[in-house]
Amino acid sequence: MGPSVRAAEDARRTLCINHEQGNVSLEARCAGVAQGLSGGNSEVLNVNSQDMTSVEASITAKLQQDPTIDHVVALDAAIALTAVQSEETAGNDATIVTCDTNADLVEAIQRAMSKRRRRHTLSARPRAQ
Repeated sequence: MGPSVRAAEDARRTLCINHEQGNVSLEARCAGVAQGLSGGNSEVLNVNSQDMTSVEASITAKLQQDPTIDHVVALDAAIALTAVQSEETAGNDATIVTCDTNADLVEAIQRAMSKRRRRHTLSARPRAQ
């Protein structure tokens, strides 16, 4: 069982990004995400992958609107990269899950993980009295 599968098992509120509305295989993937959640729920956000500025704005707005979203499923590497940026902009700590990747996405994930580790380290330090 891979790390993304284990992370998804803990999902309570998942946002599945469908970047090509009407594409039966992508709709089936989002339906599979919803079906696979035990005890959680899932929502599909349809976006137009031909307008990445709009994609980022839509994901950011959704994450700001609903802070209970703890997982974002992106079905494309470019959408996942945008979701990482949106998660940072929204100040949400959602886990980004994808079934596609590229070098830019891997680098963005590594940067985001490093920031989270630093934030956690800073918040775990004892306060001076």
